Amino acid sequence: MAGDDLPVAVHHSAVGIGAQVDLGEGQADTLLLLAMTPPGEEGAGGFAGQPVGLLHAWEAVPFTDDHVTEYTVAEAGGRLALCASSEASASALVRELNYDPARLPLLWFRLRVLDTVEGGDLTRKEGDDFAARIFVNFRFDSDHEGYFSRAKHTLAETAKGRKLPGHSLNYVWGNRHPAGTTAKSAYSDRVQTIVVQSGPDATGTWREFERNIVEDYSRAFDKPAPSVVSIGIMTDSDDTGSASAGCYGGIEARALPSPENR
Repeated sequence: MAGDDLPVAVHHSAVGIGAQVDLGEGQADTLLLLAMTPPGEEGAGGFAGQPVGLLHAWEAVPFTDDHVTEYTVAEAGGRLALCASSEASASALVRELNYDPARLPLLWFRLRVLDTVEGGDLTRKEGDDFAARIFVNFRFDSDHEGYFSRAKHTLAETAKGRKLPGHSLNYVWGNRHPAGTTAKSAYSDRVQTIVVQSGPDATGTWREFERNIVEDYSRAFDKPAPSVVSIGIMTDSDDTGSASAGCYGGIEARALPSPENR
């Protein structure tokens, strides 16, 4: 699926690009990371109702060989969405990117969950499960890291055989902690978890969110945000051994509105 084939008319100067996105010197003010084709219309490549780039731009990342989250395109709450079902499982869909968040600092997304994860608790490894999670990975910025951090990162990349991100922001639909709660991940202090919605009150309905990832990164890690290298979605329930289900109705990276439109 070539980038030129993707629908780009959602916003002025919007771009929807293939496997890896590099804005270069372009002037796009919206980057369509996950866009849905309306019901009954054909999307890019003739896949009616398929999320743009799902088959080619997004890579499935399993964490175990036999317990993976199932991702399917379905109609949910009156719109097409990428929906996930997890049964004591964890796997993600990740899209590689390369853009400066200073140019597109806003991350807009739409979520819907049927229920929160029973036993979910972002402060414990045993509770690190969410019905809906969107994560943004940033380039490892060696200019703002110490010697030991650089050495550790180099060793990790050598062991994995690939480039690894530096820090990550996770936006989640939580269970017991209220919206606005922020905390380091129970697994890594290089991952900041931010609760955008919590509890059962809004389950079964679509909710829209917009976050300034430059400001969130600065507050979380006390340093300027480097380039975004990937974005991912994950619905999981492996740590709690329970079940979860969530839907993703769109993800966009956006520029700040012009002064006259603020």
